Amino acid sequence: MSNMWRGCWALMAAVALIGVAGCGQHQEQPEQMATPSASLYERLGGEKNIKAVVDELVPLVLHDPKVDFVRKGTASEFKPTPENLDKLRMHLVQYLCHLTGGPQMYEGKDVKQAHAGLGITEAQFGAFAVDLGRAMDRCKVGPQESEDLLTAIEMSRADIVEKK
Repeated sequence: MSNMWRGCWALMAAVALIGVAGCGQHQEQPEQMATPSASLYERLGGEKNIKAVVDELVPLVLHDPKVDFVRKGTASEFKPTPENLDKLRMHLVQYLCHLTGGPQMYEGKDVKQAHAGLGITEAQFGAFAVDLGRAMDRCKVGPQESEDLLTAIEMSRADIVEKK
């Protein structure tokens, strides 16, 4: 496990020890979780639970200066209007569902194209991963599923982080 992921897990463990409030929605424990051949999508509890994670994630990344999601004052500034936030949540849910083996189609731009020109750094990508870990912890996602989702997200690093 890389040092970044160890740091992410250490932070998640610290958050768990402090006692973070749970998700606003009850997380179902799907029967498929016992099936070793179940997809990550099934092990996460499907679209409902992925949506709950995204609902926790969006406010975290929007208010995390280490992520700098809004990019205020730049040509690619994200305006967090209700419509833009709904579209962001929809695309994140679709992307995560598709990435984890769900039946949903991702209707957003190609990941590389969507992040081109944003100047996302390694540190910002890492901060996003930490926030995703926090969101999963708050939603009581199991440790193996959390690690598997973070690993899946890690595979998109090269398409998201801009080389200097």
